[in-house]
This record gives sequence, structure tokens and C-alpha cells, in this order.
Amino acid sequence: MKERFPKARVLDNRLYVFDKCIFTSAGMTSGIDMALALVERWRNPLLAAKVAQEMVINVRRAETKSQQNIFLDFKNHFNAEVYKAQEILTNRLDAAFTIEDLARQMNLSNRHLSRLFKRHTGHTIQAYRDNLRLEHGEQLLLHTERTVKEIAGACGFANARQFSRLWLRKKGCTPGEFRKFEDLKI
Repeated sequence: MKERFPKARVLDNRLYVFDKCIFTSAGMTSGIDMALALVERWRNPLLAAKVAQEMVINVRRAETKSQQNIFLDFKNHFNAEVYKAQEILTNRLDAAFTIEDLARQMNLSNRHLSRLFKRHTGHTIQAYRDNLRLEHGEQLLLHTERTVKEIAGACGFANARQFSRLWLRKKGCTPGEFRKFEDLKI
């Protein structure tokens, strides 16, 4: 597009862009995010959330999000056991089970599962789960009115303090500061 239309201002690393009466999306699935954003813009966020729920989409992604998705990242390997572990972790973010519980559920030793996971994803199981939980927490902060304590519980953290400490370490601000900053953008 940049080569064909050199005078056009192309925004990189965006899911979709609204420019006056022109709406563009980065690709096929980002078109779903764009459609939900249009429903939110033209009607209201509650209707967009209901449509997303009906379509079995967790939460729509904001236009400024990159196309990367933590729920899909690190799955470009061909190890069935690691895939299974990733699916269990993704589908049970709120679960308080340990790595030992996960290994037991998969009929593997802790050590073997940990080694496989690290070899195929480049991350430890705990780091991967933390990233999943933080991504889910970000979506809840952006698209719900839940308190930080409620979000922490929904993401599987023992308490809001544990969630806030990890958030601060990874993102450089508290969840409350993040939400206020994002609200100012709107």
C-alpha cells in the first residue's frame, strides 16, 4: 500500500483505523474487531459486548493493539503435550492450580513438563501464565467496570496486591493508573 499510494499516511501495527468515513482493517480477523468497534461507536459499548459474547469472542481488541495475541503467541511449535498445557492454562486463567497440578493432570512429571514447555515456547510455565493473566487483566481493565480486586480474582491472582505488583513490574504503572491513562485517550 505504501508503494502504491506513497502520499497516503499508513499507520503500522494497527488492527484497524478509522479516518473520517474510511474504515480499514489489517486483515480478516481484525475486521471482527473493527466491526465490534463500529457497533460500539454507533450504538454503545454494552451492545458491542453482547455481540462479542454472541459471537463467542472474549473481548474486542482496541485499534492500537498490535496483531500479536498472547493467546496465540508461542504456539508455533509441534509438541502436542505443550499445546495441551497451553490450552489448559488459557482456558483456566482463574484457576489456582500449581505447575505440579498441571503436570499431574497431563500425566507428566513436573520436571519433564517444565523442560518441554521451555524448549518449545522459550518461556517458563509461570511466565507464560503470568503473561496470559496480564493480557486478560488488560482487556478487563479496558472494557469492564470491574474493580482491580475483581479483575485480579478473574485472572487467577490470589489477591489484588499480587496482581498489582506483577502489573507494575511488567507495565511500569499500577492497574488503576493504566485505566485512568487509557480513559483519557478516549
